[in-house]
Amino acid sequence: MFKNKISTLGFSLIELMITISISCLLLNCLMMVFLFAKKNYQAQLGLNSIQENLRTTSQLLSADIRLAGYIGCAAWTSTFPFKNDLPIVLSEKNKIEPYVTAEMKENTDGISVAHLSENSDYLIKDMRSYRLLTVDGGESFHNDDYLLISDCKTAEVFRVKSIMVKAGGLQEVTPWHPLKNKYLKHAQVGRFERNSYYIGKTDRMDRNGRPIYSLYMNDINAYKQEIIDHAEEMKIDIDVEEDGHLVKIPVQQIKEEAQIKGISIKLMVSAQEALSLGKTFYIYVALRQ
Repeated sequence: MFKNKISTLGFSLIELMITISISCLLLNCLMMVFLFAKKNYQAQLGLNSIQENLRTTSQLLSADIRLAGYIGCAAWTSTFPFKNDLPIVLSEKNKIEPYVTAEMKENTDGISVAHLSENSDYLIKDMRSYRLLTVDGGESFHNDDYLLISDCKTAEVFRVKSIMVKAGGLQEVTPWHPLKNKYLKHAQVGRFERNSYYIGKTDRMDRNGRPIYSLYMNDINAYKQEIIDHAEEMKIDIDVEEDGHLVKIPVQQIKEEAQIKGISIKLMVSAQEALSLGKTFYIYVALRQ
């Protein structure tokens, strides 16, 4: 009688083992669900970050490319009398041209665009010397800036040797070399920008030992700025007008006399540490005519 009562109390060893097994299975399932949800959450964060970075990059590229060839009141054509103090001869093809450097990732495209900055100033009085310009102080210039001055009939690009700020914020600008012309009051003066975009290797590696690439911008003073990391591919096509029709050509095939109407950019960026997870962004920029 007593033995039978004892045997009905608690769990048997088999029951205990079954309970533990079921508990472990449930815990394992819960852990798998948690890890899957965590992975999806991190992937979504990565995609959101890529999307935001691509949106910012798109705005930067679009704003810069849309201004290509802009030099104020004048039209940058093959016949426009352009003088400059640059190590290159400026011609109409310099508005937009392919960019190539040893730093570029293989099988990717690069592009250079040149234009006058949208934020510009004016001469407040006629030039009496080829070596001195007195400019309104709305836009601050600095030593070694490249500036463009235009009176709608001719234009020059020159490098700044020194800036002296006068009363009222006026700026007396001294170029490194004398200008070719003496410009009159109200001639437009602003920064001349020549920016180049390409995908290049960084000095960083991912956790698998592969090099990380980024989209870079080089300015006219060869200052390199990293725009977005984990950039994997950039392909650029140009819309040109030929015989009244738009024709799409690779950026490498631009000709000096080409009537460029727009630029298409395909940019692919991967999520950090995950080449299989990424976003391809398409940008189209119609040029300012």
